[in-house]
Amino acid sequence: MPKVYFATNRNLRKKKAEDPNEANPFGSKFHKDDTSLFRVGSAELVRGALEDPRSYAVKPGSIKIAPEKRANPNTGGGEVLGSSKIFEDLRTEMNKNKRDVIVFLHGFANNFEDSLRGAAQLSDLYTIDDCDDPGQAYHPYTFVFSWPSNGKVAPAWHYFLDRKDAAASGQAMARALRRLVDFLEIDDEGHRLRKRLGTDENDKRCRQKLHLVAHSMGAWALRHAVLAIRDLMNANRLPPIFENVFLMAPDEDADAFTKDHKMRHLAQLARAIHVYHSSSDHVLFISDTTKSNPDRLGTHGPESFTGVTTRIRTIDCSLVDNTSQLTDGNHQYFRFRSEVINDVRQVLSGSHPDLIKGRTVLEQGKRYLINPNG
Repeated sequence: MPKVYFATNRNLRKKKAEDPNEANPFGSKFHKDDTSLFRVGSAELVRGALEDPRSYAVKPGSIKIAPEKRANPNTGGGEVLGSSKIFEDLRTEMNKNKRDVIVFLHGFANNFEDSLRGAAQLSDLYTIDDCDDPGQAYHPYTFVFSWPSNGKVAPAWHYFLDRKDAAASGQAMARALRRLVDFLEIDDEGHRLRKRLGTDENDKRCRQKLHLVAHSMGAWALRHAVLAIRDLMNANRLPPIFENVFLMAPDEDADAFTKDHKMRHLAQLARAIHVYHSSSDHVLFISDTTKSNPDRLGTHGPESFTGVTTRIRTIDCSLVDNTSQLTDGNHQYFRFRSEVINDVRQVLSGSHPDLIKGRTVLEQGKRYLINPNG
């Protein structure tokens, strides 16, 4: 039974107080006091069909929400007290079971329950090879930030509302990520040196890695989170807190990695960034042509590698983007195509990018093509 940890700047629906078994306690609006405020919690999900996140269900009564008590804004910003218990639970689980964590940023048209389902499905799909037990793989923990997407696809104006809300969630997302990283005290190079020298036996920091998966409009939200993190840390150089960042069919500009006001500084937060894209992604084609957006990063990848850090790699999924989902629009291959899932598993397990099975190397260290199985 997958357990999902979450943070959200959604509004808490009043009926939650009346029904402790409510599976969708958060609405599609912002926290009642401010867009930058967030709550944290956890939920257990009943596993459904692996290929269909909609078949996953929140276990009745399993949602735990940290109590709402405002922290001192001079020390906690948008944090609410009570989050420490949730993060302590996650840190304890990480250290006890030696599992990595995947942070998930969902896309357009997801309600709160959808975001939990999606995170639970990724935990089941994106298994990681266990370095302590060769031949075995484990399910990573998942932490989802659920921004107030309204869960509706049509009419088209819902897209623009979600895009606006995703951008406005950047500060809350940045505060939540900073809180998560600070509390977990994710491993760093300094710790690795102290460990080799035998000087940190009592160090409680996590030995596991933190990864991030942003799908579609989740990448647009991530842009604004990165900008907010820079402001929060008041630094020109950010620490690499993520081992891998996966941008899946990102609904973001193709020049995002070359602009300071877009995603250029994301590379400082990650040891590697993987852009999964497809030229036949119908959803992004519509975003490009009918919603007046520039060329999409999720269609052809970065518009240029000139001046772009070598930490960025692009993976072309054009040959493996069609799925059995009639309304998918070649946009959900990161969760429905086995070739893409296997590719991600190998990245998470530490395989060299040029040696990942199922890929054709188009340009060493930079560009790859996933081949269909048979």
